[in-house]
Amino acid sequence: MCTEAQIIGTVVAVAVLAAGQSAAMDVQFKTSARQTYDDNVTASGQNTGQDFITSLAAGLVAKQEYKTGVLSAEAALIHYLYADYNHLNYTEEKFNILFTEELTARTELQLRGALTHSEEPGSLEESFGRPARYAYYETDFSARLDHAFTQRFGGQAQYRYARYDVSRRDLTDSYLNRGRLAALFAVTPRWQSSVGFEIGHRVYSRGSDITQKTVALGSRYQYSPTLKLDATTGTHWFETNYKNRTDAAFFYRLTATEELTERTTAAVSWQKESTIEKDTSSLFDAWRLSGNLNHEFSSWLAAGVNVFYGDGEFDVSGITESFYGLRLDSEYELMTDIKALAAYIYTRRNASAATRNYERNRISVGITAVF
Repeated sequence: MCTEAQIIGTVVAVAVLAAGQSAAMDVQFKTSARQTYDDNVTASGQNTGQDFITSLAAGLVAKQEYKTGVLSAEAALIHYLYADYNHLNYTEEKFNILFTEELTARTELQLRGALTHSEEPGSLEESFGRPARYAYYETDFSARLDHAFTQRFGGQAQYRYARYDVSRRDLTDSYLNRGRLAALFAVTPRWQSSVGFEIGHRVYSRGSDITQKTVALGSRYQYSPTLKLDATTGTHWFETNYKNRTDAAFFYRLTATEELTERTTAAVSWQKESTIEKDTSSLFDAWRLSGNLNHEFSSWLAAGVNVFYGDGEFDVSGITESFYGLRLDSEYELMTDIKALAAYIYTRRNASAATRNYERNRISVGITAVF
């Protein structure tokens, strides 16, 4: 089996060889400093502690456009320093690369790779169903091939490899292999639909493997120049050794995106689906509701709000969980390429297992610069 370094290295090598035919790559240096107050640094209902955390980040953003494609990459190092809980200090590393190539007038290849080492989930959605804080390494690679057979009919083939390594003894490492084939239809200029089949297999270092087969129907409709509707529905079939049977689970995902004004956008998503856990040999049957609103008050001031609510149950442990989240963000342009940032994040979990319950508030201010 290929290692993470081999996979990401292949993406980089293919991208660099293809991009070598063009001019020099545009490279920018990014740096930031942020101060955060956290009233529950362990994300726990017991032994909570409050602290001030200083985070210092440095990174590079590179992009190259050439005749038949685009290559972009981003790397960042972020170090977190706790004023009192020094043993929680850690460094987060991120690397992302995206390569697209038009192989022919009707065929496009996309390669995407990501490496992450962190101790915190990256979003409100990722916090849902996740145990309290722990260190993890995550690798994600995907390859996608799109081909247009006619102006109204196309096909798509995808492959994804993902690996998850955790530091906690009560959790387990895992890796995923997944493939997908889909047919794409342009029913009308404003209505596109798809039908696809997917098969995936997640292997755990401890616990039973889980195989997933999926048939899904998707649709995107441009209801108006400013309103876009996306809907996906279908059935998952899960094969699990711990149940010694195959279970069918219906799912749906609905999203509405609206450009309220030239400076204001809003989106609402509703999802009901069973998913395979990355750190436990288990399924998580849950529904999720989220929304976001973003507004540019002027060319130098912008703000956004993101809300999330989810409710689910783990099939092995029987633990149920409700999760609430709110995030407020704002940025102020001090001068060209230098911005001041402010954010507030509230999260709360109510679970049938009391040890999973917690409430948390985080307030942060910072500054970021691009050179």
